[in-house]
Amino acid sequence: MIGLRQQALSIYSLELDYSLGLHKYSGYIQYQIGGFTNFADGYNATLHFPNSELRFPFDIIPLEAQVNLTFKDRFKLSFSHLSNFQQQKAGILKDSDWLDSLDRKDVYSESTAVLHFLDNRIQAEYLLNKASLLKGSSTLFYLGIMYQEQNLSYTASELTQISPEDSTIEPIYVSGNVISYQTKLKAPYLVFRKKTHFDNFL
Repeated sequence: MIGLRQQALSIYSLELDYSLGLHKYSGYIQYQIGGFTNFADGYNATLHFPNSELRFPFDIIPLEAQVNLTFKDRFKLSFSHLSNFQQQKAGILKDSDWLDSLDRKDVYSESTAVLHFLDNRIQAEYLLNKASLLKGSSTLFYLGIMYQEQNLSYTASELTQISPEDSTIEPIYVSGNVISYQTKLKAPYLVFRKKTHFDNFL
């Protein structure tokens, strides 16, 4: 993350600080289907895996804001918000299909994808113990809970589809939106964290 971190308030045993900055992500999220398949008409079959693959691009630069409240250096409450606030171009969505076998890619398409990304987290943790496990060092053990909500909303447009194994099939071009995809995560976590500090480390 590139940004500015600034302590906002420190009164007696209570400390409040915040950070604000930009993250840069580069990569993709991959989904594959195949294997045992239950079709809508009730028919079941075991297909090769993968039978179909989607690679959603994840090349975005979201903004993160984080607030931390610490009491007596033992209890810490944190909240973070990570978002690109509006749909942002994320890269190329790639769709591959192997209809008969993995030796033959029957359908391949690319389209331009935009993404609205949102990630909210709240975490509370408590310092359980402090120990000196190695000479010249101190190790802190924390236990806490975290709740996370994440939302990814994709829209893809301007599709180009080809048949890599059959040059006689003409490419297909589709303008405008071709797919909208959304995934949501809402999950609690139990957190155990260990932090080691070396007093004289070169």
